[in-house]
Amino acid sequence: MDPMASILAQRLSRAAGVLLAVAWLSLAGADPAQANADDDLQQAREAFERGDRLAGIAALSRAIDSGELQPEQLAFALQMRATAYLVTEQEDQALADASRLVQLEPDRGRALLLRAEIEERKGMADAALADVDKALADKSLTTRDRVEANIVRGTVWGEQRAEHGRALAAFELALEIDADSIDARLGRAMALRGLGRFDEALLDFDELVRREPDDTMWRLRRCDVHYLKRDFRRAIEDCDDALARGASTFVGRTLRGVANYNLRQLDEAVRDFDVAATGPEQDYELALWHYFALLRAGDAQRAQTVLDHHAIHGAEPVPRPRWPQAVYQYFIGAVDSAEVQIRALNSHDPLIRARQTCEADFYLGEFAALRGDTAAAKAALTRAMTDCPAASEERVAAETTLAELGN
Repeated sequence: MDPMASILAQRLSRAAGVLLAVAWLSLAGADPAQANADDDLQQAREAFERGDRLAGIAALSRAIDSGELQPEQLAFALQMRATAYLVTEQEDQALADASRLVQLEPDRGRALLLRAEIEERKGMADAALADVDKALADKSLTTRDRVEANIVRGTVWGEQRAEHGRALAAFELALEIDADSIDARLGRAMALRGLGRFDEALLDFDELVRREPDDTMWRLRRCDVHYLKRDFRRAIEDCDDALARGASTFVGRTLRGVANYNLRQLDEAVRDFDVAATGPEQDYELALWHYFALLRAGDAQRAQTVLDHHAIHGAEPVPRPRWPQAVYQYFIGAVDSAEVQIRALNSHDPLIRARQTCEADFYLGEFAALRGDTAAAKAALTRAMTDCPAASEERVAAETTLAELGN
């Protein structure tokens, strides 16, 4: 479970204006009169300045489709539109524009880097890494772009390959170039988290809190790392601080609830999950933690209500994801534990298979513990300790329950 995903999306949205400004400034070497020759380019600039990205895209499209732009103007317009498509999450269109830009300027590092950023967002790891390597061969690449290239490289290695050591090396290089880069420091903190080097990750998050005290993301991330360190009370303190400053209720209450669950402060955990579940986000993993907390708190009736709400019964019209559908079905007796483990492997992506296997081990073990089947619980939770990475909420909770069950 990664309740932080929505927070990262918020950071992307906040960065949109910066990305567009960088794209506009990238034409600084061109003749200003030529850059502003076309009225549509000027309208695009004005639209972006007032935050109207769709109008900016429309103006750029008119300019591009007119066939009247000089090659340098066309390259500029494609770069601007690709960037605008990227920050408005129109990734296919962004990639098409970036690829067209690379055809126009095959040796220009900035064009290759823009395409690499889009490829990273689309999960095209090999293509992104290849474009980063080509971009870095351009000796005219700016310092800012070299930092960004290493951030893209680190993000691919960390998020798409789970090779956190290689990710760490890339983010370290980015910080050597620019020690003030917020995104490089965030990347390094996340790589350290993935490696289980939690104390070092906390140092980076402490620095991020110091630099940007009003950004609640850093406190939520620090809450998460304190949880992974098994310092549940410190985790709750950070979540409370973040929530008091206006942080995402879903994320803050979910992280807080998982920490309370491990402390076996079950009434608190139930309240946290109750609040997290009232938001617009539909998180099926959260519902399972909610179910476990209610069972442990002795409220079997409410636990069954949560389960019934999320389990699939016959031709229920509300679509459910394939995972963890099997877990719900197991809890209501529709499938056996072997089927849950088989369905956990139902993905072409090895990282998804690994994550779902970890979750299956934990869910099966926790359910067995709550049923009083100690042998089955120990077997499944011991598998979770092997299958789950160090930076995993499930591994921490499996360890908590195993300690209760004893040798």
